[in-house]
Amino acid sequence: MKNDSGIISVSTPVPSVNTDNPPVFTATPEPALPDGTFSIASKKEAVQLFIDQYVDDYEGLRLVSECFAEDVKMVSDADLDIVVDNTKLKGSVIIAGSVDNNMLINKLVQEGRSLM
Repeated sequence: MKNDSGIISVSTPVPSVNTDNPPVFTATPEPALPDGTFSIASKKEAVQLFIDQYVDDYEGLRLVSECFAEDVKMVSDADLDIVVDNTKLKGSVIIAGSVDNNMLINKLVQEGRSLM
């Protein structure tokens, strides 16, 4: 069972002496995310993943990004959008690339922004 935030947490009770009863699993709400963090996927919604289509390693980044999107889909049933147009980005975003080889990462570095 999922809570209102779409996050599932499973806990098991302390094993009892009576082995005729199977363990009971209960869903408990996850605590709020710590400051400076964000959820990659919840409630069948995922963040966007940006890759710069004008870099030399675009094909490799695209392949890795597609594999990552498939993994997110498997564990959350959410579709992670791979975006190549930075004007279409919204909300929290994962940026795949490297310093000096991604226009958005370079811009963030020039502005002194955190890349974590």
